[in-house]
Amino acid sequence: MQTTKKAKLGLALGSGAARGWSLIGILNQLSLMGLKPDLVVGCSIGSLVGAAYCTQRLEELETWVRTLDTWQVIRLLDWGMGQGGVVSGGRLFSQLKATMGATKIEDCTTEFAAVATELYTGREHVFNEGSLLDAIRASCAIPGVLAPQFINQHWMIDGAVVNPVPVSVCRAMGATHVIAIDLNSGKPQPLTNPHDVLYKDATEEKVQEQPNKFQDLLGNSKNFIENIIKKRNSGGPSTPGFMAVANGAIDIMQNRITRSRLAADPPDILIQPKVGHIGIMEFNRAEEAIEIGQSSVIQVAHLLDEYVGIFK
Repeated sequence: MQTTKKAKLGLALGSGAARGWSLIGILNQLSLMGLKPDLVVGCSIGSLVGAAYCTQRLEELETWVRTLDTWQVIRLLDWGMGQGGVVSGGRLFSQLKATMGATKIEDCTTEFAAVATELYTGREHVFNEGSLLDAIRASCAIPGVLAPQFINQHWMIDGAVVNPVPVSVCRAMGATHVIAIDLNSGKPQPLTNPHDVLYKDATEEKVQEQPNKFQDLLGNSKNFIENIIKKRNSGGPSTPGFMAVANGAIDIMQNRITRSRLAADPPDILIQPKVGHIGIMEFNRAEEAIEIGQSSVIQVAHLLDEYVGIFK
């Protein structure tokens, strides 16, 4: 006699750095609807927010991120070249350690996994047991920005390099239905180099106005880039700064890989909050991102209605 497979709801929380604060609004709104996942898989910032949800610390995380302002973010990011990234992450992980402690993935109240990438093999690495903090550290190590992490005898970097929206991992863990959140679907703002100059003639110049002041500030904080590379000749526009190149490349990478992976393994429901205008390092815009996340769930509520009765 054939038995019917028990329905199991998985949430695939995608990568997107600061855009990931919208995941808090999404999870809050799903809870308000009475929708409870059986398992959560996070990539990069999705692993951080997912871990908070699965350990019943989401409200605590939300309270903290809503207080972040520009200078708090800069201090938290621990600026400085070295150890594989311009951000060491020491202060950030100390903050997480104070919150998460020695919690193990096995102790989560909701089944949880995080996706990272093994740097030298290129393999997808799924953390579904062991230290919760180690899983987050590995999954969030943005290439060139946040230092890689040596865990389980491998150097680990951001899971977004191989699987930005881990639908496939949800299914491998037994999910019969998957709701995926893609944070990189919105059209990104045109990149503008803080040091680009438009020349009217040999004696007159006009500095372009910045659409993203926080990115400008990050690029100039402590002048760490200027101390290493002497800027452009005066005959034309400057070479894009390190942060502009890194941010743009990461945006392109995440967008292209996400489209390819979702086409190969589509979720049952895809939620795409419009957070493309938020820079990947703008962690001070939590309030805006959370609100956008809530709205994105409301917009697809008609698709979620049939799930509410099944996954309470």
